[in-house]
Order: sequence, then C-alpha cells, then structure tokens
Amino acid sequence: MRSNKSIFITKKLRDLAGSEVLFYEKLNSIFNGTLDEAIVGQIPHFVSKDNESRPLILTKSIIQKIETDHGKIVPENLIINANDWDYVIRSVDGNEDKINLFKKIPDSSNILIIGANRINGYFMLTYYEVLTRNPEKLKDLLKRGDPVDATGGAAVPSSATFLL
Repeated sequence: MRSNKSIFITKKLRDLAGSEVLFYEKLNSIFNGTLDEAIVGQIPHFVSKDNESRPLILTKSIIQKIETDHGKIVPENLIINANDWDYVIRSVDGNEDKINLFKKIPDSSNILIIGANRINGYFMLTYYEVLTRNPEKLKDLLKRGDPVDATGGAAVPSSATFLL
C-alpha cells in the first residue's frame, strides 16, 4: 500500500554518462536480486567533514521502503541525483554525518532529494524523494545545514535561490 507522499516522475532526466553507467549497472544488480547493496555514487571530498571522498551506498531494503512511499524509482534519475547534483546540504540538523543532495528536474517545478548518513567509511542512502519547489519548504531545508554547490563553493543566498 502506497502512502500519500509525492510520486516520482516516470521518465528519465537524460542519458547517463561516464561513471554513471557503472553505478547504474550496480543499481540494476539490486533490482534484479543479485546484490543486496551497491555503490550508486561517489560523494566528493568537500562534502565530508574529514575532507575525504566517500562512496554512496544503497541497499535493497531502502529501495523497498522508497518504492512503498513514493512509487517506482526511475533508476537513471537516482544515479543522476547521486552523481550530478546541484546542491548539497552538509551537517543537516547539526549532524556532521548527514547530507542532502538536491537535483533540479529540468522543465519542472520539482526537485529530487537524496538523504544520506555517514556510517564508518561511506555514506548510506537513507531516503530519496521528489519535492515540489515550494519556496517556504525549500528555505526551511536550506536553513537545516550548510548549503554548498556542486563545485564546493558556499551556496550564497543568490545562488541557493535557484531551488526556489
């Protein structure tokens, strides 16, 4: 039974490129049952509190929870969100081990969000959802941590407003 949470878009954002193809193949191994977890992305060094690059891992149980809450995942979009995000919020809710990755959906008023927690030497994907670009909701999200753009530069208010 699906909840009343937001539903994912049903088409892929774009074709995958470079290492995204390898991450996609690993993700498909979870979907076809040959793996229970896989690396679906690489979080750059400037996101982690210790300045180390870390893998982003997704498990079969998290996929099942996400699909129960939000409907069928478009695997390509998850890989794009994990590897070609526009903004990250570090230290979500004051926890240095929590991050949110934001990807604006082209020609849409929606944003894809990945949440992850740092555990041992990697980030574990804990949620994945689509959010309508509601200015108040997004301002609240941006205030929950330290927003940074994909180049590692601090997200000044003028650049962070792209989310709005």
